[in-house]
Amino acid sequence: MRMDLYPNDNYEHGPMQPPYPDTPPTPNIAAKALNLVVGDRNEAYGPPALDYAGTAKAWSGLLIDKLKPGVEINAREAILMMVVLKCRREVTKPKEDNRIDAIGYILCEDWEVTGIKPVIETNQIK
Repeated sequence: MRMDLYPNDNYEHGPMQPPYPDTPPTPNIAAKALNLVVGDRNEAYGPPALDYAGTAKAWSGLLIDKLKPGVEINAREAILMMVVLKCRREVTKPKEDNRIDAIGYILCEDWEVTGIKPVIETNQIK
């Protein structure tokens, strides 16, 4: 493994240290993600099944020469590609936004698959 690609990792002397020591971790990034998914993002873009169906159609159109004839990306695959994007960004530049968004996309994927909108419990942090 090329060590220069992972400058924050110190495999000889212990686990990776937080890349931004001056930034305290958020107490509950899962609650933040849930609030975005069922709050602001849902109000702005609608349910994930509808929103990502459109995204999938657009991506399928962009990839028409790469996909097999008759094959299109579906909403679930579009959401999962967004999870991968956020994970990739987290590998190269860790930050809370990447982690919140990745959790949010997984919540969207679950909502799309099950048809059940996530619920904010009254005791969750907003």
